[in-house]
Amino acid sequence: MDAMSRGVRQFLSFGLLQVRCCAFAVALVGGIAVSAVLPELPVARYDLVLVYGVALAFVARRVGWDTARDTGVIAACHVIGLLFELVKVRLGSWSYPEDALTKVAGVPLYGGFLYAAVGSYVWRAWHLFDLRVLGYRATVTAVLAGAVYVNFLTHHWLPDLRWPLAAGLLLATAGPGCGSRSGSGGTGCRSGCRSC
Repeated sequence: MDAMSRGVRQFLSFGLLQVRCCAFAVALVGGIAVSAVLPELPVARYDLVLVYGVALAFVARRVGWDTARDTGVIAACHVIGLLFELVKVRLGSWSYPEDALTKVAGVPLYGGFLYAAVGSYVWRAWHLFDLRVLGYRATVTAVLAGAVYVNFLTHHWLPDLRWPLAAGLLLATAGPGCGSRSGSGGTGCRSGCRSC
């Protein structure tokens, strides 16, 4: 097989895996967008979006796109996101003005699904592409990531350190390489990857 056709096959494989990685997030955000233009319904929009998000996770599991572990990751990201939303709404960063039966302390329960959408993409991409990071500075990155989340919650009454923390993360993650497999059996290494 010549290099051109192999490259096309890898590109198509990459694209199909990206579609699979993005499916939950795109379907969720698409559903939220559609819900905003629906005519008035007998059920609150926020409640409808929550049911839709749960149905998406159920369908993904049922058709075999997600394993029990994948669904667990989505649920964990949802819970963590919901906790962040509870804090940020309480501090007045933003609000959810519509009524719903499934609101807790001003936060609709579907709010955690927005975090779950990002988490599900990262989780799926990591596994479907069989990603490997070489030269990763785990300890310093974990400490900085933890500080980012603490800053996210405390910058209302403590100094906002987002820019110094962002610079620190850039420095901590500069240099490591990444390798992945496209899913077609071939190895596609990005710049900086010494071994896949």
